[in-house]
Amino acid sequence: MIKEVNNIRSSEPLSKYLEEGVKEFNIQEGIVLIKAFSKESSIISSNIEQEKSLYDLNRSLEKVVPSKLENISNSDPKYLSSLSKSAIVGKYHTVVIEDGKLLLGKRQEIYLYNYSDKTDKVLLAYY
Repeated sequence: MIKEVNNIRSSEPLSKYLEEGVKEFNIQEGIVLIKAFSKESSIISSNIEQEKSLYDLNRSLEKVVPSKLENISNSDPKYLSSLSKSAIVGKYHTVVIEDGKLLLGKRQEIYLYNYSDKTDKVLLAYY
């Protein structure tokens, strides 16, 4: 079963959308695969406060991939940087469903993170 969620803001928590799908499809046991649609987005999981987590992620990524990459293909340097960061962090995340609930830690959350600060959509595939 697949659910598409549109107009997600960067760093918006996704668990409410995941839980809606669990209820909508009446899933008791299984997994949900979360995929960021945009080439410039990643799905991240964090056990700490969101702002600190995203700040640490950005700071770490800046050491590996500068905000503007040298333009080697007539593409926008910021776009190239966003693509590289998304490739490093990943576009997918999986969460287990047990007894009709997502198995997340007490303070754990799943976020969409778009490196170009645009809205995006996510695809949720329930199995």
